Amino acid sequence: MADRGVLLWLSGTSEPDVVASLDAAADLQVVRRCADLAELLAAAAAGLGSAAVLGLGRGVDRNRIADLRREGVAVVLVAARADAARATSLGADAVLVEAEGLDQDVVRAVRAVLQARASEGHAVSEGGRDPREEVRAEPDLTVEGAAPVRPREAAVALEGGAVSGVGAGGRVIVVWSAPGSPGRSTVAWNLAAECASLLSAQVAERPSVPERRGTATAPDPETAPDAAVGAVALVDADTFAPSLAQAAALVEDSSAIAALCRAAAQGVLDPSTIRRRRARLPEGVDLFSGLTRADRWREVGGESFGEVIEALRARYRVTVIDVAAGLEQPGLRGVDRWQATRAALGRADDIVVLVAADPIGVRRGVHALADLHETGAPGTRHVVVSKVRQSSAGRAPGEAVAGALRRFAHVEPAAEIPLGSQVDEALLRGIPLLSVAPRGAVRLAVRGLAASLLGVPEALPGRRGARRRIANRRVG
Repeated sequence: MADRGVLLWLSGTSEPDVVASLDAAADLQVVRRCADLAELLAAAAAGLGSAAVLGLGRGVDRNRIADLRREGVAVVLVAARADAARATSLGADAVLVEAEGLDQDVVRAVRAVLQARASEGHAVSEGGRDPREEVRAEPDLTVEGAAPVRPREAAVALEGGAVSGVGAGGRVIVVWSAPGSPGRSTVAWNLAAECASLLSAQVAERPSVPERRGTATAPDPETAPDAAVGAVALVDADTFAPSLAQAAALVEDSSAIAALCRAAAQGVLDPSTIRRRRARLPEGVDLFSGLTRADRWREVGGESFGEVIEALRARYRVTVIDVAAGLEQPGLRGVDRWQATRAALGRADDIVVLVAADPIGVRRGVHALADLHETGAPGTRHVVVSKVRQSSAGRAPGEAVAGALRRFAHVEPAAEIPLGSQVDEALLRGIPLLSVAPRGAVRLAVRGLAASLLGVPEALPGRRGARRRIANRRVG
């Protein structure tokens, strides 16, 4: 009866009645009454049951519920009426409010969620574990006499909580690369500044960018209060080498991204939290600073960071995310330092893949593109060759690198960014290139990339005649 076994962790006077009602049901059986959350997680990992009933106690958050679901265990969460709103935002299969007759409500809820998984072809192996997928989307169910069963927000396709698809709202752009120093943070910082500049210029002509999938459209004012709405958000989600706060000449007193992830994990992420944690930059960009120490990477969980991304998507026309380089498979028990990177890649509308213009950078880039393909990330790839110079790639460096990428990775570069001394000046002064060298080659290349991603004209204000055009080719 392991496929109908129930793991239980409840406190209070209702726990004995719940146990008795579950055991009295012909098709259900309590296989473990857990003393704490750690024992519940261990029992789920051991495959002892296919459903878990737990209270909204200490340590229960979005990440722990996701851990249970990754083991193929359906989750029924019991909360006090005062905590019901927060409980329904944590991703459980069903949420019940503590009330008279809770034991029968639990029986109905467990049957409903197990039936839902079976009806959608979610075959449960012995021990309750599904070897094919980590988490599935459940249909909307209602348990009579209890709080409504809350459906899962979206199906999960990538490890670490990355949703297979993108949500409604603004555009999410992720800047990623192979390990090395191709300039991810520099490109992300300046790309965000250029997006803000381009969108600001568009306001005078029309209220928003033409609407299409992934296009930067204005957030819904009904769901995004005016004080929380901005044009561009810049997020430092690099769990190895966060640096955007320093690049923008800000003092790192605390980590905005860690605070937002904590709020998301507890189900209390709201517009006021986003407003408090942003740092407004003169360029019209709201910066959400990264970790103050790289060894705090566990604070940016994949499930909670995914929720943060969707909250920002709903409130900003464009969200640019700087993530850690590379990808590695997670450990046996979900120890994954790249979980934030996976979450971002899985939710991105556009993935800017940087490839350094030198032999080592090209080799790493080819392998990185293969790794990215294996994740199944749905966003459009834009391969960008960075630090283009003759000294490392020959007399025609751009064409040489493009030829290598065509031959070994079967992709066409979307843009080239040359190596320029103005980048050092911008870093020294803590400002973007548009304020340091507005006519510089590096700045114009990044602006062209931003214009191609947003689908807007790239002409500089006050400039007539020729434009610098950079091809925008979609790489499958």
